[in-house]
Amino acid sequence: MKFSVVKPSNRGKVNRCKLAKTKIAKLDKLVKDTDMVNEKDKEAFLYPHSSYHGKSKPENLVFNANLQEFAQKVTYICNLETAGQISTTEAYQQIKSLWKQLERSKEQLGIIDEDQEG
Repeated sequence: MKFSVVKPSNRGKVNRCKLAKTKIAKLDKLVKDTDMVNEKDKEAFLYPHSSYHGKSKPENLVFNANLQEFAQKVTYICNLETAGQISTTEAYQQIKSLWKQLERSKEQLGIIDEDQEG
């Protein structure tokens, strides 16, 4: 009995290689497009700020910006604690420190609670 020798085809390998190269090219283009996002957009994404709708006094606007920054930093600290990157005690201490900074900011700006006015 005679056996025929079947040579493996490279056709499958070539098609997979072309497909992989195509996918890599698409990924490279996506990365380049993503890198083109300007710094302003990155800044807005990382440090979102909402519009202020209260009384339009300069000190209120400054305090609102400080309050939003406080909230963003607290979010980061909470995420780090949740991920196990920092301890609960460390997270608490950092948030407490940020809170004290926010209180000092309020005092320095001379902001009085509305229920304490008058």
